[in-house]
Amino acid sequence: MTRILIVGNSHVAALRLGWELLKGSCRQSISVDFLAAPGRNFSKLQRGTDSRFGLLEPESVPSKTLEIMRRINRELVVDLESYDDILLVGAYFQPNQALSLLDAKGDAVDTVLANSGRLAEPFLRNRIRRIVDSAPQPEFCLALRRARVTLLLKPRQTVQAARNAGLSPAGLGAIYNLHAKLVAHRLSESGIAFLPQPIASLDGSGLTLDHFSSGSKRLSGEAHPDEDGNHMNDDFGRLCIKEYLEQLPQKAA
Repeated sequence: MTRILIVGNSHVAALRLGWELLKGSCRQSISVDFLAAPGRNFSKLQRGTDSRFGLLEPESVPSKTLEIMRRINRELVVDLESYDDILLVGAYFQPNQALSLLDAKGDAVDTVLANSGRLAEPFLRNRIRRIVDSAPQPEFCLALRRARVTLLLKPRQTVQAARNAGLSPAGLGAIYNLHAKLVAHRLSESGIAFLPQPIASLDGSGLTLDHFSSGSKRLSGEAHPDEDGNHMNDDFGRLCIKEYLEQLPQKAA
């Protein structure tokens, strides 16, 4: 039996629903636990003096949040060393600062890509590398003796969400691509694996296909607004978990 812990913020909701779709057809002997906290409440999860991790101080979160966490998580505090694999979802290396390189008119990165030739990628790479290098790492899961740790970034926003914001899909996709490469490199230095967003979920520009956001739900079970475009649905979650499970034998080899 392989024991897996999926831990993160609101983006864990898609994977919880995706696992419900997938687990019936999964041939591997797998047990999956979830430890998720809505939004910024993820920062309230802490590691104890041993390998315990979770909401060590329940009084630190609002009562409504605590109610949601108790409902969706089997335990609010887990023993990290009791798991074979840990998947971190959405809470680390947020791309927001990198995405701000694309101005409101949607032409900043496009201009660089169009006019700088071979200098375009180094220019963006250096800017985004500084952002990635200054971002905090998931310290709580470093130096674990047993568990293999993998990180999945928050989903890329949908094509329609980018257009609604007046942003260039091509420019946005270029930033997402460079950001992901640089995050993967930094994680490799700490022995953490990187799980790319499934290619099947992306359009040609590198943004998420619109239908993967349709019907997305919060950790509470409530639906996101139709125009959200930043949170994904059960089909997206199923795809992510499927690709994650497929890479586990390679990691163990």
